[in-house]
Amino acid sequence: MNSNQEISGLILEGISGTGKTALLQSICKNPNLLFKDSLSCLILTEHHTQRIFENLHKCGTLTKSLHLVLLNEILDFILMRKKYLDSMDWCDKSMTQQNLNVILERFHLSHVNIYPHLEWNDVQEIDDKFAELNFTLCLLTIDSDSIAERLIEQRRNIPTWMTYISNLGKSEKEIVNYFVNMQNELLELYEKSKMKKVLIDCSAETIEDTIKMFLK
Repeated sequence: MNSNQEISGLILEGISGTGKTALLQSICKNPNLLFKDSLSCLILTEHHTQRIFENLHKCGTLTKSLHLVLLNEILDFILMRKKYLDSMDWCDKSMTQQNLNVILERFHLSHVNIYPHLEWNDVQEIDDKFAELNFTLCLLTIDSDSIAERLIEQRRNIPTWMTYISNLGKSEKEIVNYFVNMQNELLELYEKSKMKKVLIDCSAETIEDTIKMFLK
């Protein structure tokens, strides 16, 4: 993140198993990894940016407008912080403690990727505004072998997860292909974004290695 910006932001995307949560946990435990020049930080995990709609989706009551209301509420909050900051002269005085650092896990790309009633055109304006705010889009990826290892082998003792993925395919190969296709769609959306972009392959990496690549 660029400490010279009044608002420094990152949108973190990736399918399950890529290491997003572990990366965020490491940042929260050691905020100096990123936030060296200011005290204000907003981190919203997928629970507040996307998964909050899971029950509505299961019930069939989730609509396009609800997606856009949520995404725009979060965007508008950040834009208002920017508006207030722009009215001050702190940056002209080389002050940095007023800076706001923002990380959003699974945001507009995931909404389009996961839910069939949303298309890129529905969120393109949101993406444009984040690009104007100088946000960076970071996409974590893994290969098919890592998908099988992390999403099937390592989670066999989690009944709710195994029940969930059993609906995604009749065999382990079909389940892996489901996530491969999902990731490929995310990559296509990633290319459409106007934000600065960072693509990190986490297939053979530990979380420590991922953090190092992320910070670079």
